[in-house]
Amino acid sequence: MLPTLLAGKAKFPFVLILLYSLSLEAQVVDSFDDPRDKQTYETVTYKIPDVQQPITDHDEYGTYLNGKPQIFELSFEDGMPMSMTWMAQNLNFEMAESKCKYDSDANCEAHGRLYTWEAATSACPDGWHLPSDDEWYLLAYLYEGVSAAGQHLKSTRLGGTNKSRFKVEKPSIFWSSVELDSTSALDWKVNFRWVKLQRWKGGKNLYNSVRCVRDY
Repeated sequence: MLPTLLAGKAKFPFVLILLYSLSLEAQVVDSFDDPRDKQTYETVTYKIPDVQQPITDHDEYGTYLNGKPQIFELSFEDGMPMSMTWMAQNLNFEMAESKCKYDSDANCEAHGRLYTWEAATSACPDGWHLPSDDEWYLLAYLYEGVSAAGQHLKSTRLGGTNKSRFKVEKPSIFWSSVELDSTSALDWKVNFRWVKLQRWKGGKNLYNSVRCVRDY
């Protein structure tokens, strides 16, 4: 049951069928052993409350892609999931079209590998997948929306609250699974200066970080 991104009708503000509460405290921290290379990743499961109502967002960043208004509607094929489990560390699986920043093994050990978009789409282990745009949006809206979620995904060492236990340790760009055209795909940025989580258009040949989401 993977989420599907659909074109919406209203340009601004957009309406998301989301949860009544945007504050998510119910988290379960665990770990996952990747059978391919025996690396262990911390994971965090976000329990999603079952009360739903339309949420209208007036934030200028929420409907913008590269500074331009973006038509958007959130939709999950089989309804809103009861929970989402994310890796709380960047993927560090070695494969073609992946590399360490500055070709430094120490960077891979500390911050995971970087992947082209094509590599990222098949990098996650069996039972996991590259998060969709919908899943990034849902994670953001559980932590005060895209205008504030960045600060809650960042670790305290990066100036964040780490309220989400997502533990972004350095300014990072993360791939989503959504392809825009033959040369670009959507990515999501966490910057040490920003409290927001920024959605952007990235070239597929660029090398970005990967977080995996457990299949539903």
